[in-house]
Amino acid sequence: MTKTEYLAELDRYLHRLPKADYEEAIEYFTEYFEEAGPEHEQEIMAELGSPREAASDLIVRLLDEGDELAYVSPKKQHNLVKIALIGLLAAPMAIPLLVTLLALVFTIVILAGAMIFTVAVIGFALFGSSVFMIVDGLSYVTSGLWTAFLGTGTGLLFLGVGILLLIASWEIAKMAGQTIISLSKWVLKRR
Repeated sequence: MTKTEYLAELDRYLHRLPKADYEEAIEYFTEYFEEAGPEHEQEIMAELGSPREAASDLIVRLLDEGDELAYVSPKKQHNLVKIALIGLLAAPMAIPLLVTLLALVFTIVILAGAMIFTVAVIGFALFGSSVFMIVDGLSYVTSGLWTAFLGTGTGLLFLGVGILLLIASWEIAKMAGQTIISLSKWVLKRR
């Protein structure tokens, strides 16, 4: 089939359109062939499909989109169908993966919170027991100097470690909070 025969048959199918749409469609197809050149006419006809297919595609597009003339080749339509099918087939897998990812993030946040809480509780316990150890160590001054030094030194050690653990838990909590805020901003920016 030649370009002239193709356009003549296409013209016959497009006569159902309103006059403005008909003229615009014929002009579009004529220019499309002219831009491609005579050496690419067969490729264009293969891309568009039969004149009947090209006309019905165009009519459907005009009905869907109102007055706009938009033509999508059958090849592009086929690709759109493939993308839609991939999306539909991927949805059953994407939902469980999303739930798993959210559960993993939730678990990490809970574990981090539990670790911070544990370190803080140990810090408070050491801080509280250090007061008892210092008072107890000082009570042994009359019975033995070395025992008093050992009890008081252990109490001071507990006091230092307890304060360090409280400071560490506070700093870790601040870092975790800043990380969560940064990740939230990043996620909201990406949507």
